[in-house]
Amino acid sequence: MLRTALLRTSLQVSGRRPSGVSAARIPPPLAHIPTRFNCISPRGQFRSFSSSAECSSGTDRHSVEGRYAHALMAAAQGSKALDAVYTDVEGLHAALQTSPEFGAFAETPGITAEVKIDVVQQMAERFRLHKITKQFLCTVAENKRMVDLPKILAAFDELYRKHRGEVRCTVTSAQGGLLVRMGDELLDFTVASRVEGLITSLQSPLTL
Repeated sequence: MLRTALLRTSLQVSGRRPSGVSAARIPPPLAHIPTRFNCISPRGQFRSFSSSAECSSGTDRHSVEGRYAHALMAAAQGSKALDAVYTDVEGLHAALQTSPEFGAFAETPGITAEVKIDVVQQMAERFRLHKITKQFLCTVAENKRMVDLPKILAAFDELYRKHRGEVRCTVTSAQGGLLVRMGDELLDFTVASRVEGLITSLQSPLTL
């Protein structure tokens, strides 16, 4: 059913319609993309790109997502539009997370690059994306890399945070306390950890 809806969307963008299907039943392009670009979390609040596409190779120029993320970073910095582009990236990530149709559209190989570019251009106009973001998305679509878009966005997020000196912090609620991961460091604030520390201290020889 989802693939049929995507096919109808792509056919409308390309100006074609399958026989036996009325125009009224074909959803307009981007109909299922939520307007999250105007609902981004204010800067300073906790934000996370945690998903199945979370990327640990954002700084690796040899990976596909790393190359594209570095290219977007360089273009945004060169145009002095890094924060504006990052806001767009947050919105795109939110759309991928909250709109299964949009995510499937990006990942479906049966939809031609031309159709995907057309949809990207419409999306850029609808959500007033920065021209750097628009050009970048068109390049990704033209190179048939839309399937990698979630990883590219996660990699760019990693580069952006590194540029700003930010460290991703994940707080996990545990019985009797919290586990806090900051980058590669794990801070254990659980009761069990404190008890273990106390036992270790009691078993240590006294220094007189």
